[in-house]
Amino acid sequence: MWKLIFALGLIVCVESTYIALSEGPRRELSWYRASKQNDLGFMGEYLSAFPDGRHAQAIVNRLCDTSPENYGSNVDLKVIEAGLERYVQVVPRDGPAKAQLPLVRGERQLQSQDAAGLEETLASLGSSSGKSLRQRGAKLLENYSFEQALSALHNGDGSKLFSHLTGQHAKEAYTALIEWVGKPEGLYAAKKYIHQYSNSTNASAVHSLIDDCHFNQALSAKDQGDASELYSYLQSYPEGRHVKEAHNALFQWISNHGDLAEARQYLKQFPYGPYIWDVQSLLDHRTYAKAVLALAYEHVEPLHQYLKEYPKGHHAQEALAALQLRAFKPKSSVSHQNQKRETFPTTVGQVLINSIGMKLTYIPAGEFMMGSPSNEANRMSDETQHRVRISQPFLMQTTEVTQSQWQSVMGNNPSVFKGDSNLPVEKVSWSDAVAFCEKLSQRDGRTYRLPTEAQWEYACRAGTTTPFSFGHTLSTNQANYNGNFVYGSGVKGTYRGKTVAVGSFPANAWGLYDMHGNVWEWCSDWYGDYPSGNVTDPTGASDGSARVCRGGSWDINPGFCRSAVRLWINPPSSSYIIGFRVSCSVSLGPGPSD
Repeated sequence: MWKLIFALGLIVCVESTYIALSEGPRRELSWYRASKQNDLGFMGEYLSAFPDGRHAQAIVNRLCDTSPENYGSNVDLKVIEAGLERYVQVVPRDGPAKAQLPLVRGERQLQSQDAAGLEETLASLGSSSGKSLRQRGAKLLENYSFEQALSALHNGDGSKLFSHLTGQHAKEAYTALIEWVGKPEGLYAAKKYIHQYSNSTNASAVHSLIDDCHFNQALSAKDQGDASELYSYLQSYPEGRHVKEAHNALFQWISNHGDLAEARQYLKQFPYGPYIWDVQSLLDHRTYAKAVLALAYEHVEPLHQYLKEYPKGHHAQEALAALQLRAFKPKSSVSHQNQKRETFPTTVGQVLINSIGMKLTYIPAGEFMMGSPSNEANRMSDETQHRVRISQPFLMQTTEVTQSQWQSVMGNNPSVFKGDSNLPVEKVSWSDAVAFCEKLSQRDGRTYRLPTEAQWEYACRAGTTTPFSFGHTLSTNQANYNGNFVYGSGVKGTYRGKTVAVGSFPANAWGLYDMHGNVWEWCSDWYGDYPSGNVTDPTGASDGSARVCRGGSWDINPGFCRSAVRLWINPPSSSYIIGFRVSCSVSLGPGPSD
């Protein structure tokens, strides 16, 4: 029995020895065949198993002859990387293998989106190797960096995005940063970055970003009624990206704002600005207009001041003529004015006819609720109801100014709709309407002006509290509007598509025609929020960018013809839907401030 056991043991030992002796040659042969088949994966495994094998050098040469990016999509780069690492450990003097290893590693990291590892690998490459890997890796790293920077911005720190203002994510980085840099902490970080990296391309991009943010803030402030930020921008960035736009915005502001002080401020701060002549001309016109308005109240000093400031101004000859006319005015003029005061209407229904045939009716003093109640249909948010006291009676033209009346005073007819001299004049700006009042005042010896918004609504309502002076609804037999639309329980009617002769429809209780529809009517007020409490003789906002129009027009639905509706229009604007009517003090003294 023991002989049998001994024999079996001997056989096992001999077989194990054979296997041990033959495993190397057999595996080496197997990997050699794999290399002959050009299987890079097997080559990597071979190097891991036999870094000093007889075919190791040949396989390394084969791997080094091809760029890792061209190994093929089915190759496991991790296997090749492990094989090369093992080979380099055993054969450290093999330069090509040492150079190929980081390329394989980098390619593997690039494919697996391992940004942190790839950054380290790229840093280890020599300056002359891995150009393709560097280029492709740079995109991955930039994407990763941009994502990290966005994450930091969400946590309140946008400074990491500054380096992306010139890369492939420049537009996205700008959009993300524009709001942050507009805040104090963002602006501080941006200026700090410029100071630290003053010579970099990104510094220039950050500087442009600050420029854009400041300009956007200035425009936003202007839209909210504050132009000071535009001045600040131009002072901070005299050669900024938006200098031309800023000057243009300032000029538009000055043109619409109508403030002489604003125009003078521009001339003082920008004596060589691109709009210097335009602003000077604007100041000339407005200074003269103000002087003429004062002349209506017997104040001649503003005209003297105008001539002193503008001896060769646009209106110098007119100013001289006006002063000469005043110098030769008969001494009895005061008593003549007193005589006119005595002949003014004194009760509702009485009408004054002036030198050009205008009819002006007496509007008594009194109180009313201005605006609309919260349950009125089509009510707008700016119609807040409040009690207004009109302390003095006044006269208001019974109709809108007609084209014949305009022609007789101004010598032209800007209207679009013509053919009847009794059509309302339209296509006139607020300044045009004011100029008409000034010329008519000089001609007639009375002080004409545009009604205040409160005077207009008070006269329109004529003691009523309903949406219209005619009641709760409106028909096209009562006013000229777009009859395709209805208000409340009303019915559709005629849409005439143009203006009609003034006085074509019934008057309200105080003898005023066309207070609803036909053309919008300019008022003297700047548009602004109503006061919160009771007021007496309000004259609107102290300043603004738009003037008030009232009454609706021929092309609009009846909801916009209500007594309380307010429209705001830039003063230089004119349209075939906008006209006006004039008002006048019962006495010849100054009325509400213009």
